[in-house]
Amino acid sequence: ITKLDSFAMLSCFWKRRKHCEALNITIAAALWSLWRLRNDFVFQGRRWRSIRCALDLLGATIRQWKILCSEAQGALLLRCLRLLDHRRGELIRIA
Repeated sequence: ITKLDSFAMLSCFWKRRKHCEALNITIAAALWSLWRLRNDFVFQGRRWRSIRCALDLLGATIRQWKILCSEAQGALLLRCLRLLDHRRGELIRIA
């Protein structure tokens, strides 16, 4: 996977819908999770505790949206979730 450093690069994946369903759902879930977390800070008075909050929300969103994928892309999405769960522990130790 190439490094994504602009919105234009992200948008190219949306044009290839069926081939990149897992990546598209992951990107959309990450943006949606950040937006929801931001709303919690602004409107609910929630305070930042750790990166784990953002990663937990991301994982939960991806799990909910998995049904939007085809079976093959859904399997890839589950592999990404397992990797996220594994890496989440590493990130918390570093932070």
